[in-house]
Amino acid sequence: LQGAANYCADKEAQSAFLEAFHKPSATSREAPMMVGASKAMFEGLKKALRNLAAANAEFETLSKDPSVQEMVPKQLYFKTTLVGSEKALKGAERVRMSYVIEDPHGNILFANHDSWLNLSQTVSGFAHGVQGMNVGEKRTLFIHPALAYGALTTLPPCIELIVKVHLLDIDELSSGK
Repeated sequence: LQGAANYCADKEAQSAFLEAFHKPSATSREAPMMVGASKAMFEGLKKALRNLAAANAEFETLSKDPSVQEMVPKQLYFKTTLVGSEKALKGAERVRMSYVIEDPHGNILFANHDSWLNLSQTVSGFAHGVQGMNVGEKRTLFIHPALAYGALTTLPPCIELIVKVHLLDIDELSSGK
């Protein structure tokens, strides 16, 4: 408490702070109005919590599914849908791929066909989930909101992402080797 009081401008302000803390007035016991809080913001937070609960339940189910491979327990899984036969992606930064990003209901959020990507500019679940792929391989990634966009996004908050990705090429010069 004294540490907080030390941030006051002078001794008089420190004394007033400590006095108010030890002997609060009736009005100081009322909950302060939150600046910037709105009903819409609280509804958004409720939606985020519902989406997160649904994602957690889905990833609990995925953790028991023998048809998927685990990369990060209860946060990142993948299923190989086409085995690649060429060089493997291990640490390269720049890759050429096609991908479709869907929400948990199958709605397409974003798609790109045959484009070069810098993996450092993608969400961590995507960048980690494509590691180990071979050129020509197709995977479906299941990315928990903690490794995707979380609550701070223009997408529905705290949704899991399902990404169907096809690795087309690897920029060998971007691996730093």
